[in-house]
Amino acid sequence: MFRKIIFYAVIFNLVAHVCFSQSLQFENIHFSSTRGFNQASDNSIGFLYRERGLQDNYSEFIYATFNQNLEAHKSLIRLYRGNNALATVGNQQYSAHLFQRVNSDSIKVIFLNDTGRIISKKEFVSLSGSLKLKNIFSGSSDSTFNFVYQKSGAIGYYVIKQVNLNQDTIWSQKLATTNKLALYEIIQDKENLWFIGYNVGNKRSYTIFCLNHETGHIKSQNTLHKTSERIDLIETTIGPNRELVVLGRWFKKKIKSNKPGNFYMASFSPEGERSQEVITTQNAPNTLATLTNSKLMWQHMYWNPAGHWELVGETFKNTSLGSTIAIGSAVGIATMGMVRVNYAALTTKDLVHIQVAPNGELKKTSIYKLPSTRIVSSWSPAFDFAKIAKTYGYFRFRGILTNPYAIITNTKHTIQAFMPGEILPINLTENESKNKYEVLTILGNELIVSKTDAGNTMTLNKITLPANLSLPQTSLPASSK
Repeated sequence: MFRKIIFYAVIFNLVAHVCFSQSLQFENIHFSSTRGFNQASDNSIGFLYRERGLQDNYSEFIYATFNQNLEAHKSLIRLYRGNNALATVGNQQYSAHLFQRVNSDSIKVIFLNDTGRIISKKEFVSLSGSLKLKNIFSGSSDSTFNFVYQKSGAIGYYVIKQVNLNQDTIWSQKLATTNKLALYEIIQDKENLWFIGYNVGNKRSYTIFCLNHETGHIKSQNTLHKTSERIDLIETTIGPNRELVVLGRWFKKKIKSNKPGNFYMASFSPEGERSQEVITTQNAPNTLATLTNSKLMWQHMYWNPAGHWELVGETFKNTSLGSTIAIGSAVGIATMGMVRVNYAALTTKDLVHIQVAPNGELKKTSIYKLPSTRIVSSWSPAFDFAKIAKTYGYFRFRGILTNPYAIITNTKHTIQAFMPGEILPINLTENESKNKYEVLTILGNELIVSKTDAGNTMTLNKITLPANLSLPQTSLPASSK
């Protein structure tokens, strides 16, 4: 039997000392969504944004790369106004950018080298009913990229094309099932590309394709569920033996969006063999079953070389709200009628960390109390709402450090590091009534954080974390109150 350790980390905290150091600024940013960021390498980040104050008929997109020392290189991409950036991806040598003309089916793809020179530029026009270019991912090498095309219709499917720097096709592979396919996730390494698709509905089923990343050959195709069971995926990763590891909620007949379901975890080899499957029923006499018998949204999974998985999640509460408003306010027509409008509120609660062996044996459980956040939106089922909130960063989890293992959170008061086994977290920024910083990414043992002011200037700073995390050295300026 495991001892459940509960850490109450609200009142007393270890606090990092704050000092001035180098920073990096981006001025006149028109948009600064984290969707414009990509991890170019283990020690560098790419960032695509647009500047305000245009003086001519062009939209000026800027792609900047910066390293752990916040040393930046910027490249200018000039397009006619009315273009939106759909996707950006890069590595240490090259970057690829996908743009779409507003109110048009015209798609433009631009490849740059590390000096900002345009290597290739192509335009695609998607006709009605034809394949449409939807996204770009890294390829099997630094000089290749993957294009993702979608064919809509009653039986929709996807096509993956790997291209070279001239955007010539190296290989192309169609991915289809007997039902209409929607993309859930693409996860890849140099050897394998995993495409996870699903069909929509209460009887949602996931199909997992594994492709040879260099040739496009389909190594395996698996349906995640078996017989009448259903599994709702929440987290995926690539394990220590290049296997796909999935984490989610298990149901006997159909997925229930307002119920937690049972804990589910399994591995799939590139050849399609399912192994290390763990299903924990809610009435099982163990802590894992008790823990997952609540609304818990998994945020991250990491294989610890010590021989176990580190799982991080956050519990939440979902509340249905209702209000009566004028129909005119709801549908934009002049009327004296009233209509009932339903809303949902999602409130984040505790941070949960567990260590679990591949066979499902629970090694350790830690629960941390964090300041809650609350999001209100039009009504949607609890776990569907939580997935959306996770995608847009409304939960507090921001990433992990691996040496030593630590969990990074971004709350409304401060940025914190939680080390399993320690009673108190470490505050990495000053505990204030309103946290000014947002964690963008983790490079090595350093956090890159941002702060955007009212003048649309985004300032990046770094927090350097020593191996023992005893006294973090940060580049954040002291608070001026």
